[in-house]
Amino acid sequence: MNKKLQLLIITITATLVLTGCGGEEETTNITDAGPGKIAYETTNFFTFIPEDWEILEKKDLPSDAPSEFIVAFKNNIKHDIFNASVGITKDTFPTTKTSEDFMIGSSAAIKTAIVDYNEISAEENILVFEGKKSATAPIVHFKAVYIMNGNNGYTVTSAYVPDEDESVVNMTNEMLNSFTLK
Repeated sequence: MNKKLQLLIITITATLVLTGCGGEEETTNITDAGPGKIAYETTNFFTFIPEDWEILEKKDLPSDAPSEFIVAFKNNIKHDIFNASVGITKDTFPTTKTSEDFMIGSSAAIKTAIVDYNEISAEENILVFEGKKSATAPIVHFKAVYIMNGNNGYTVTSAYVPDEDESVVNMTNEMLNSFTLK
């Protein structure tokens, strides 16, 4: 299996099991985040997250966790079958590409990695799809934003079940929209 496909499978699996890893030092800063939110910041980016969501970093994962993972955020309000999450990964490419090309390449690999893959939309650098980790797993709704910065590609992915509470869905969208490269 090629490295890109392995990375995508790992990214989707990690989001499904609500884990992530930290390859960059993080600090929190409450300024400008708004009520009930904090700023999660690294040397390369920041994003606003709910203050009561769990932050999962590399130290929370086995030592062989892929270095592409930066962090994941997990909703601490339990859903019956799945907890909403947002994960951030960083991939480095030998040449530069557009964010849309990054998304298109990732989309092709995801189709083979997810059971019952259903693409909802793919526009510019945003891919929305549903699928399962396995045949018996619940259907999960994904929204992934692909951002290129030079040779570095960041993927910010939200995951939640289709019947998730609307306030949680809105929060995951706010997290994706607030992701900003420095």
